[in-house]
Amino acid sequence: MRKNAGIRSFSKIPRLIGVIQLPPLPGAPGASESATFALQHAGAWAVKEATQLEKAGFEGVMLENFGDVPLLS
Repeated sequence: MRKNAGIRSFSKIPRLIGVIQLPPLPGAPGASESATFALQHAGAWAVKEATQLEKAGFEGVMLENFGDVPLLS
């Protein structure tokens, strides 16, 4: 993604949207014990993936909390 791109809306409907599957977030099984580390890792992961998708021609991204598994009691 471009520096300072931030969150923005689309002026047209994107033709190609990629999905970024995040690693486990704080509180999920498999997440780092450190919430700070887990969020930093997920953020760095998302930026890296978004950059690759942009280079490949994707016009938008969706985030999925794929690393979070259902919590069953």
